[in-house]
Amino acid sequence: MKNCFFTLSFNTTQKLGVSTGKYRNYRIQFKDLDSSSFHALLKSMIEPIADTEEASIPICRIKVPINGIPAAYLEMDLLAKLYASGKTEIVLYNSHEIGFETKNGQIRYINENDHDINSILQASAKTVLGVNMGIETAGFRLADLELDGGVKALVKSTLHLYDEYGDYRSVSSEIPYSGLNELADSNPDVLVCGDLSLNWLLDLIINTSKTQMNKLGFSRSYSILDEDDQIFGNLHHLENGHFVEKCTRGKQTAILNMNEVKSDRIVLDSYAEVISRQGSYTIRVKSLPSGYSRDDLIYSSEDPGIAAVNNGLITAVSPGSVKIIVETKDGKYRSYVNILVSTQ
Repeated sequence: MKNCFFTLSFNTTQKLGVSTGKYRNYRIQFKDLDSSSFHALLKSMIEPIADTEEASIPICRIKVPINGIPAAYLEMDLLAKLYASGKTEIVLYNSHEIGFETKNGQIRYINENDHDINSILQASAKTVLGVNMGIETAGFRLADLELDGGVKALVKSTLHLYDEYGDYRSVSSEIPYSGLNELADSNPDVLVCGDLSLNWLLDLIINTSKTQMNKLGFSRSYSILDEDDQIFGNLHHLENGHFVEKCTRGKQTAILNMNEVKSDRIVLDSYAEVISRQGSYTIRVKSLPSGYSRDDLIYSSEDPGIAAVNNGLITAVSPGSVKIIVETKDGKYRSYVNILVSTQ
């Protein structure tokens, strides 16, 4: 062949990362919960991952016998410690083109490669290199001293809980941002934000948990570098898994104007609810008698010692059952919500 051209193009993708926690339970319709119930349910179901649940990887170990003390050693370990609460990932993209070309009988081989890298950080994570020096005898570590240094990424999660008027309140959560984002993606009344900060980390630990002195209560830890030692000064704001300059959450336009829905009585979305101890529930009014608006409603509890109510938001106080009254200011129309506060 005097003149020809042939190439084979292909892409490869490699993902490296960790994801901790299983948050979605398909038996629960998270999208149907009002924002207050959504938050109360998460607090009762999900326990945040503690940063003590880290992976410790030994890199090397040196043991030196102590003269005059049989079976006693001075031991030094080099450790790598990893921790992630949520999703953190590095994605490598590779594009390849291989082939050949001939012109006037001369052949030219084609081998072109292009690389790109991207990262996803929706988790609090830390990477630490530690040096541990201790005294060991008869297979027991008596005492040690450990110095851990590295970098910590902290993502603080915030829930924006909207009511039927489009107003919202913001609450902080210890549940990892990636898990909250996944759970709330189908619920229009809940929006999730995160704030990422990076800081240096340097900890000194006297008698770690693997020593006998620690079990006897002789243990101390000191943070030399912590969250105040930022790598960059400004927090990076996360919304929908993307970084933005600042929080864009604000008052929303109500989807349905309840004042336009009229009936011959006060119609509620639910007339009986079970809420957990210290939980909450927001009364949803579906329709009102003609000539009345939401501003004409007043809410009261027959027993505030069991559950209190403020402008439709019911807050549990102690276990028991109580009736919440919804009525017009003139007393002509009235409805009830029966609340059972559980012991859990």
